Amino acid sequence: MTNSTRKRNVLAGQNEGSPTTHDRRDTPGIRVSGLLVRDDRALLVRQAKADTTYWLLPGGGVDRGESLQEALVREFREECSLEVEVDRRILAVVESISPDRGATRHLIQMILPVRGQTPTAPASADPAVLEVAWFGVKDLDQLRLHPPINGAITDWLRIIRQRGQLPSDLPCLLTGPLWS
Repeated sequence: MTNSTRKRNVLAGQNEGSPTTHDRRDTPGIRVSGLLVRDDRALLVRQAKADTTYWLLPGGGVDRGESLQEALVREFREECSLEVEVDRRILAVVESISPDRGATRHLIQMILPVRGQTPTAPASADPAVLEVAWFGVKDLDQLRLHPPINGAITDWLRIIRQRGQLPSDLPCLLTGPLWS
């Protein structure tokens, strides 16, 4: 079963096989996303929930028994039709807690740098992804980004422009609870 099929089943209240992070349960969900940079621009995907569209770094839920790296490689393949290699450094830990004290959503997201194919116009095979596009520093302030980490992505892009890459000693960003 593909991840997008699994997501649709979970949203419909059907859980086939082992539980995934998309299930509503008492523990926080785990999401992994990747920062892929090309020509001083970050790759983002656009999705919609109800009547709202938003941008986010490619990634998704980590299935039970799946490593963070395996999940990220799978998600890039599904959402962007790209094959990537995952750097094992964690750039950020982002905690998203709904204002209802996490009753409807409590997600912990880890952001890792990735490298790989960087086509000008990547495409998606995932029906949940409306668009895949590259954005530079000047564009990021104008986007509705989930989670709202526009500033962190801007900082990472500036560091890459200055140093040619993300330094290995870059500290992990801990956002603390967002939206709570």
